[in-house]
Amino acid sequence: MNKKDWAIIIGASIYSFLFYDQGAGLNLLLFSVLVVGIFIYLDKHILQKKVWIVVATLTILSGLFVFLYGSALSVLGNRICLLLLAGFSNNTRSSVILNLFSSIYSVLGSLVFIILKLVNSPKNSSTTMNSSMYKVIGVLLPIVFILIFFFIYKSINPLFEKYTNFVSGEWIIFTIVGLFIMYGLIRQERISKLDEWERNLDLNINKDFESTEKWNERTSISILFIALNIMLIFINVLDVNYLYLGSGMPKGLTHKEFVHNGVGMLVLSIILGICIIFYFFRGSLNFSDKNKPFKLLVYFWLFQNLMMVISTTLRNKMYIDDALLTYKRIGVYYWLFMAMVGLLTTFIKVAKAKSAWYLIKHNSFIAFVVLILSGGVDWDRFISTYNISKAKLLAAMDKRYLISLSETNIAQLYAIKDKSGFNIDSLFHYRYYYRSTANDALLDSKLFDYLYSEQKNSYDWRSYNVRKQRIKDEITDLRISGKIKKLDLTSNYIQTLKPIINFNQLEELCLGGCSDLVLNEIIQFKYLKKISISYISETQLKLLRIPPSLKHIRLKHTTLDNAEKLKKLVSDSVKVE
Repeated sequence: MNKKDWAIIIGASIYSFLFYDQGAGLNLLLFSVLVVGIFIYLDKHILQKKVWIVVATLTILSGLFVFLYGSALSVLGNRICLLLLAGFSNNTRSSVILNLFSSIYSVLGSLVFIILKLVNSPKNSSTTMNSSMYKVIGVLLPIVFILIFFFIYKSINPLFEKYTNFVSGEWIIFTIVGLFIMYGLIRQERISKLDEWERNLDLNINKDFESTEKWNERTSISILFIALNIMLIFINVLDVNYLYLGSGMPKGLTHKEFVHNGVGMLVLSIILGICIIFYFFRGSLNFSDKNKPFKLLVYFWLFQNLMMVISTTLRNKMYIDDALLTYKRIGVYYWLFMAMVGLLTTFIKVAKAKSAWYLIKHNSFIAFVVLILSGGVDWDRFISTYNISKAKLLAAMDKRYLISLSETNIAQLYAIKDKSGFNIDSLFHYRYYYRSTANDALLDSKLFDYLYSEQKNSYDWRSYNVRKQRIKDEITDLRISGKIKKLDLTSNYIQTLKPIINFNQLEELCLGGCSDLVLNEIIQFKYLKKISISYISETQLKLLRIPPSLKHIRLKHTTLDNAEKLKKLVSDSVKVE
């Protein structure tokens, strides 16, 4: 076996060790460093390629972001980085788009490529083909029998089973998938015709290119961009008047309406305008001695669009000042930034006679870098911190939206849970999130769901990330300090109370539908004074075990007959209603 084969086997083994039955955390950072190291080991000359060094740096950086936050965005960024790292390791001159496509194509088709390489011979002779088949059989047959005997020995010896419990059918499949992934990354199969097509694309427009004008294009570009500039002058004057000179928005028009309706159309108009510029400046007009007036018209249009982007950015900030942060409002900044990048690169295209491929290649790389760097922020916590600190009135803040975010803001929300206005919905509340349930009950449900999911998984140090540890520490502080005296879990069907069994200072517990096990577990809450239970049956009444501290039981959606039977089962000191 050669260096690549050993790299694939070692990489697949480490992949299986780091990721099987684990979440995202330290393992992705270690794997990112490993993959970068593998490509350097296979080809040290790759360190001379600046673009590869940039992508390798971003790969490790994205792994660091996963270690710090473990967010879906950071994980997505890391996976894209690993695919692009493999692509640029094979072709540093290719674009982000084509390298990403080639890596996905190579990984998804790795099983097919392995079979083809084993079966097909360079000379396509029957002798070599038979030799290849014997090699395949010589490797697969021992593996099959090893697995058969392994599971036989595992079934007859409990001690052997105990120490090899991690080896299962699922683990074997997972490891094989890891082998295919590593094969696709390291032995990347590319579509040669696509690479050749891209190599023939020039970043600069050829001076010898002659574009045939079937109609009077120079007159058309003059009329078009004069008209567009006149309209933009009018729009920008209005923006200056209303935004910068303090006239304010016209009556009946809000920043929300403008941002919602205007951003998409602004980006569309910029894309459409750039496409028109592509067409007119596709050839000889770039090098004509009389092109200066046309270029000035285009430059003025680009400048005015840049002014519109700045004005829309300011308007979005005003909207955020009024309605606070959401992902969509942050997304507006992203699209405006990319629109600004597009305008600036279009200016370079016209000024330096660059091709359309120049814009696509460079803008896609910038978008990739922005995506990776975006993973370096815990956006859910950032949004929560901003909204809580900037809200003028708690009642006016959209608490439901914050509750709908990830578990990173649980402690922040419990800090304001008992304040006046927490259960009052704002005018623009998150309508698709349990409209009929009170906000404090939604928050309790969110806490329980998180603790339940953490209890179910078997993650260890490989899945460690800083954000997850911070969340655990914050919840522990809430529990130890006794700040959580009541939990309303009526919107959950509770199968077990083990996730909250350490909340021993709990004084009130509200349950909806629950299992028989829950009724037995209630006794473990030594300071519980009040409990509310829904949908309890006559059979379940006999299973209910209550702590000595309990003073009040409230039954919901339960017959009066069951309530009377419960009164006979508990002491007189416990009020049942």
